[in-house]
Amino acid sequence: MTKVTPEILDKELDILMHDGIPEDLIYTIREKIKNEALEEEQLEYLLNKIFINYNNAIVETSEPVGT
Repeated sequence: MTKVTPEILDKELDILMHDGIPEDLIYTIREKIKNEALEEEQLEYLLNKIFINYNNAIVETSEPVGT
């Protein structure tokens, strides 16, 4: 198990940004977890959850909202 370094964090967040997550959300994620002592597996799990939840929250055209 490897601890997350700033280089690993930047690399993983760049991948997330290329997958369509907005830059301001990437910045917020970076600020929240930059001082946390995470393992690589924990970071991967967290970023996967963020990616899934973000994509599930996107509203499609003509999709009803609030019903």
